[in-house]
Amino acid sequence: MRLANMRSVMCRLIILFYIFNVQAAMADGCPCELMEKKQTIEASLEVLKKDYEQEPSDINLQNLTHAYAKLEEIKEELEKIENS
Repeated sequence: MRLANMRSVMCRLIILFYIFNVQAAMADGCPCELMEKKQTIEASLEVLKKDYEQEPSDINLQNLTHAYAKLEEIKEELEKIENS
């Protein structure tokens, strides 16, 4: 497995782990935990973007798209918490 692919897989696993934790934080309504998860996913997104730029493949695009979607969910939840 190439290093870029391995990095993409690790970032995907990190994002999936944080998605689980984000869902728990959303249930608790704790914005501090959501902010931490958001920052971690944003950092993972940077790695995924670089991987996609270096090797534009379907799996790298899928990883990137999935991470962006989850980041948007977190942003929406943070906005809901801020507006309540």
